[in-house]
Amino acid sequence: MNQSVLGLARLQAAVSHTACIRGVVAGYAQGCVTAPFFVNAYADRFGIALEAVGPSLQTPPPVLFVTQAVSETQIVQIQANLTESKAAGFPLRPFIEMDFAAYESMGELAADSGTF
Repeated sequence: MNQSVLGLARLQAAVSHTACIRGVVAGYAQGCVTAPFFVNAYADRFGIALEAVGPSLQTPPPVLFVTQAVSETQIVQIQANLTESKAAGFPLRPFIEMDFAAYESMGELAADSGTF
């Protein structure tokens, strides 16, 4: 579904970060909202230059939430099966009490997009 943003642009979800960037390179999209890591990897892979046209908003890392019905033993088992991607610079963080402030930017983005 497309959403109008300030009447200036149309946003459309892409199936992946790569598809989003490829849309810009192929000329059927005017821009792509994605992480610099993916843009840099794509540009390096194909030897092209891509330019940021706006400020980046910091987004929190992905989070796995569990209810209180999940036991400590199960949490330990889940953690043992999670891997971290050190090459990409994404460390695994332990289960912690949620810090709402860390996710405030995501709420703002969702509100601005009309998703919520």
